Amino acid sequence: MLLASVSSMATVRVFNALGAEVYRTETQLAPGIPAQCTIESGLWGAGVYAVSVQQGEQKVVKMVTVGW
Repeated sequence: MLLASVSSMATVRVFNALGAEVYRTETQLAPGIPAQCTIESGLWGAGVYAVSVQQGEQKVVKMVTVGW
């Protein structure tokens, strides 16, 4: 989880198993307020995807499955 100490932007990116970027957006983070991002994956094939959230120098990457 990334927490903002000041208002800042975070970049959310999703990559398929081949490393191709299939989704990208930027979201505004406010200090002390959890941020939520809804990603529509209905047109993606079933498989494992990497979700990357980056805020400045901080980066979190999680693996998720779609369609199983």
